[in-house]
Amino acid sequence: MHEDEEMTPNERAWLHFLRDIADGRDPAPTLRRVQLLRRLCAPNRPAHARRQTKGGLSCHR
Repeated sequence: MHEDEEMTPNERAWLHFLRDIADGRDPAPTLRRVQLLRRLCAPNRPAHARRQTKGGLSCHR
């Protein structure tokens, strides 16, 4: 994305979502965090796999 491009409504929604789950922090997008977020957002995930992991991001509070 170029600096002169405007964000779409969906991009803005994702940014708000990431800010919400970061709970006021500004964590760097490490490989581990990106992988965890991808797993959380993947369809057909079993409920036991949705637990928060130490040092990672979680959609559940």
